[in-house]
Amino acid sequence: MRAVWPAMVAALAALAGCRDRTPAPPAAPVGGPTAVATIFPLADITRQIAGDGFTVLSLVPAGASPHTFEPAPAQVKSIADAVVIVRAGGGADRWIQGLLGGSKGCVVTAMGVTRLLPAVVDPDEPPPPASGPDVDLFKSDPHVWLDPIRVRDDIAPAIAEALKQAAPAEAAGIDGRLKTCQAGLTKLDADIRALLAGCSEKRYIATHAAWAYLNERYGLELAATVEEQPGRDPSAQWLKQVIDVAQQKHVKAIFAEQQLSDKLVKVVAAETGMHAGVLDPEGGEGVAGRDSYGELLLYNARQLAEGLR
Repeated sequence: MRAVWPAMVAALAALAGCRDRTPAPPAAPVGGPTAVATIFPLADITRQIAGDGFTVLSLVPAGASPHTFEPAPAQVKSIADAVVIVRAGGGADRWIQGLLGGSKGCVVTAMGVTRLLPAVVDPDEPPPPASGPDVDLFKSDPHVWLDPIRVRDDIAPAIAEALKQAAPAEAAGIDGRLKTCQAGLTKLDADIRALLAGCSEKRYIATHAAWAYLNERYGLELAATVEEQPGRDPSAQWLKQVIDVAQQKHVKAIFAEQQLSDKLVKVVAAETGMHAGVLDPEGGEGVAGRDSYGELLLYNARQLAEGLR
């Protein structure tokens, strides 16, 4: 392993100060009944369907991890006042669960309206609720928004129904915008397929297991993850196993994530000679090239295509 062990130790030590650096939330716009979404991709889809009749807020700011996010008082009030609340569900945004009791808004849980894939479970995470409608969701991968066809066929229609319940007079406009959104998602799927068509390799390594839905849709495979468990710094022994997998399976590319430190990804890439890229499961308002749902998924497709060509 040559000099990789010292590099691993240094990188692991540096990570101790990198967790939970949550950017300040953006200022909330004013006007119209409020719909909120926990993460930007769901907020952008909601905004496309809602139109100008609603104020749509994304609660987790760009660059923050929804797994460790803590809402500010103004955001707690936005949740309480919202007529529609859109969340991923399960472990992706469990922080919002305790705030839903104070809201009378219609709640859309993206995980609750589509077919789910198994989760990678962290044994150190707080246990799921002992009862209630969300218990089974904690057994499943929450990153459903990374498949545009699930969004088109399942999640967007559920959001549209909630918006129509909140504003019946806007129903015709909401239905029209839903159809436009769905047509855009169909084109987005075709564009992603075209970008990935030239990939000579299907396996890659990522920081954590956020990409199962995208992989299933487009025939890719996650060979290993840099994080041993979601949100937990890996051991040096785990990173050695990742390097072994990369070499044994001839993996061509490894990807950091925008919301997490890239130090360990760089260590593994340097040891193996893999292409190193950056994926982003969330994007955000004002993030160049990733400030809409469509641009976010195209960004990730381009990153994957470059590493796997």
